Amino acid sequence: MAEKELMEHFKPLSLEEGVAAVRFARSVIESRLGLTRSIGQLPPSLSSLRLGVWVTLEKIVNDRGIIKRVVKGSMGSPYPINRFPMDLALAAEYAAFNDRRHGPLMEAEVDRCVLEITLAGNIREMDLKSLDGFIPGFHGLLVRSGRSLKAVLPQRLIEEKLAEREGYQGIPPFKDKNELLSFICNKLVVNECGKNCERCNGPVYMYDTQIFYELEPRGAVVERMLYRNKLFSNINQKS
Repeated sequence: MAEKELMEHFKPLSLEEGVAAVRFARSVIESRLGLTRSIGQLPPSLSSLRLGVWVTLEKIVNDRGIIKRVVKGSMGSPYPINRFPMDLALAAEYAAFNDRRHGPLMEAEVDRCVLEITLAGNIREMDLKSLDGFIPGFHGLLVRSGRSLKAVLPQRLIEEKLAEREGYQGIPPFKDKNELLSFICNKLVVNECGKNCERCNGPVYMYDTQIFYELEPRGAVVERMLYRNKLFSNINQKS
């Protein structure tokens, strides 16, 4: 299957279902904080679904007059553990209250946080050195780190790169796949790019994603399709 067809093929949720999933995740968090007594309802079509899922919270902060969004918590799994509603609820709770990299979400912060849901599927082994078929903004990575696998979400890969130069600036984030691979190894995986490390020679996996994102707290929800951005076409058209 061609990569363009594959990106269109992995659409487990419609936009309406994605909106409902984000609303559900937020209601789980707000219920835990005692801000609501009711949990949002998911469409019946999602009750038996089995997908990998992450929930990420981003806090809107004012950094010396510049509005930024910083990760407040992120948790999930590329593999389904239970059915989708239970996995989504667990990911939402753990992202908000059990991500050890960040403090637990406080009631006063809820109105300054946006939610993002990343769905994952079609996990398969890949060649990290060649990045054959890897589409930035669409594919996530699972890279072995010691005895565990480290997950890299596609949006985090892009955002980490853009953060280095403080925004898009109309320049493609990666000029070619060599620069993309160097960034993956240096910044997100092993910090030893160029060495004969097991991350390039051992098993590495990629997976397809679908991402839904609140534009503002409790606001409109959109599907993020970063791979369609023209700034990535120099890599994506060659994949």
